[in-house]
Amino acid sequence: QEYNNTQTMSFLFSKISDVDTESLIPKSILPFQKEEEEEEDLCSLLPKMTLQQRIGGCLSCMAFGYLLSFGSFFRLRELISGNPLPFVITGTIGNAVSLMGSCFLSGPHSQSQRMFQPTRRIATIVYLCSIILTILIAFGMKGYSMQPSLLVIMMLCQYISIAWYCASYIPFAREVAKSACTRLFSASDM
Repeated sequence: QEYNNTQTMSFLFSKISDVDTESLIPKSILPFQKEEEEEEDLCSLLPKMTLQQRIGGCLSCMAFGYLLSFGSFFRLRELISGNPLPFVITGTIGNAVSLMGSCFLSGPHSQSQRMFQPTRRIATIVYLCSIILTILIAFGMKGYSMQPSLLVIMMLCQYISIAWYCASYIPFAREVAKSACTRLFSASDM
């Protein structure tokens, strides 16, 4: 009897190992595998880039993005006179292009995963929320006297949060920034 049970169990386990278990699991249950396959499909459409080309693409996007976003401050006069769109559009698109430049280095899927790591999560959420609020204030609060001030505050939130986000990639950059701010604000109290 015991021999038959052992024989039966070994027979069953040998048959189970022959079954392709992944084919039995619906694809909807395996979201990460689906995402990886989608990213591979997307990457197959893009040319293979060398490290030098990736760095060049990243720096080009960042430079162009920062030029756009800082160039938006030349449109402050239009903002104050009641036309916020040039200021908001150039600044927000510039900030987004700058951030997308880092996709050259790691890829879009990897970049989005890194954005929501615990050390960057708050900066990412503040950044994305400030972009959304900037657009909502620009288009939804037309004619309100506080609109220009709120838009400048939202743009500053974008700049501060993206700077804090970028500092998370540089060793000790956040600690240096914190100590510099502490010294600056303690010196202003005197």
